[in-house]
Amino acid sequence: MRHSRGIEPTAAGALLFDRARDILALVERTGRDVAALAGGVAETIRLGITPSLMQIIGPEIALQGRARLPGVTLRITEEMSHRLVAALQAAELDMALAYEVPARPGLRRLALYQEDLVLVARPGPEDGTPVTLAAALAQGLAMPEPGDSVRDLVARRAAEVPLPLTVTHEMRSIAGIRSLIERGEAAGILPYGTVLDAVRAGRLGVRPVVAPVLRRTLHLAVQGPRGRLRAEAALTAILRDALGLLAEAMGPLGHRLDGAAPD
Repeated sequence: MRHSRGIEPTAAGALLFDRARDILALVERTGRDVAALAGGVAETIRLGITPSLMQIIGPEIALQGRARLPGVTLRITEEMSHRLVAALQAAELDMALAYEVPARPGLRRLALYQEDLVLVARPGPEDGTPVTLAAALAQGLAMPEPGDSVRDLVARRAAEVPLPLTVTHEMRSIAGIRSLIERGEAAGILPYGTVLDAVRAGRLGVRPVVAPVLRRTLHLAVQGPRGRLRAEAALTAILRDALGLLAEAMGPLGHRLDGAAPD
């Protein structure tokens, strides 16, 4: 349909696009499954996980997957949440642990956990004490790019107050942001898991952000209909068990949620 703003698909065209994408994903999946069976492997599952989670529970998921999922090859990819969602929609991943996953056709979601963001800076006497969002935003901030779940959450809460959000250094790399903060060139509002090792080593300090609290939700997202992955339930159980390590690391900054299977 053509109009003054360009073109857009008809309802039939949109349906054809969605179905074609599903068909192509199924063809690709069928090829991989047949090849896996020929090689003696029952199933390959491509799992996406965020950088903060990779540091805390990534190795445990890999070890438990190997021990508890015989015949299953688990391929783990590390990426920002919004990129994991895009990869799921493109059928490049089968499952993902990602934050603030939006409702999307073809994706099933299960809320598992909530965590509070922290202000990250060089170590100081106020480490561990709460800081208001206004005080946190008054500092020069290094932040991920727009579209990232952390950046978008901070921007939404700042707009609600309202307060200006000034980002002095914009980086896609969490390691780069962490390095800037360690050098004293900026502060950051980040997930605690991304700086956990540096905090334990005494290179960085953190303060919980309050008034308002910056809380985000971790989802297990699955691409495609229930039953497409034979080992989905078993892998979901492994991911749930791994949340115990996450809860231990996060302490009062984390809040576990109870749920059923992704819907």
